[in-house]
Amino acid sequence: ATASEDEAAGTEALRLVCVTRQRAALNAMRRAGAIGDDVFQELQQELDWTQLANSRHDAVRLEEG
Repeated sequence: ATASEDEAAGTEALRLVCVTRQRAALNAMRRAGAIGDDVFQELQQELDWTQLANSRHDAVRLEEG
């Protein structure tokens, strides 16, 4: 891999770690009652889109459901 590819992979990994931590915080807020289901679902969807946008295309598998 080139330096550019390594940097891109590192950036992608960092973004996905951030999304994972944001999901954990979002779940904690929901459990604590700080946010309702509607807000939770809306923010969860935004995180889904962020994760999808920052994932390698060959690593993405879409499932219906």
